[in-house]
Amino acid sequence: MLADIGIEGVTGIGVLPGALRRMLGVTHEFRTPADFEGAVVQSELNAAAVAMLEALGADEPVAGVEANALDGLDGLVAHVGAVVGNTYQDDAVAFTTNLNLWPDRSSSSPTPRRWRRGPRSTGRRCSRPRP
Repeated sequence: MLADIGIEGVTGIGVLPGALRRMLGVTHEFRTPADFEGAVVQSELNAAAVAMLEALGADEPVAGVEANALDGLDGLVAHVGAVVGNTYQDDAVAFTTNLNLWPDRSSSSPTPRRWRRGPRSTGRRCSRPRP
């Protein structure tokens, strides 16, 4: 799928379905690449996250954040449930919902054992992943 992009200077990133990560602006909104320039952003520290945030101009991402401890951060990469569940919105100025960064890794890479176990909500078992 990504091999056929064929646009010089464009690097494709494969994305699977899952809870999408978005930008929570602690000190300012994140709407354009200029908004990331020099920003201190908390994110998980996988290769895709670091590469994307650095490409947007942010400083090297900061790992981990204590619940409700956004001091010293300009932004936070999170999915909606994490923002609301930790009441991060109380200390933020904006939540950019039309900028999808990447899916939550727990949703994007189910293990074969997880597939066999089936959906949590139904308790049914799956014999193989469904398309």
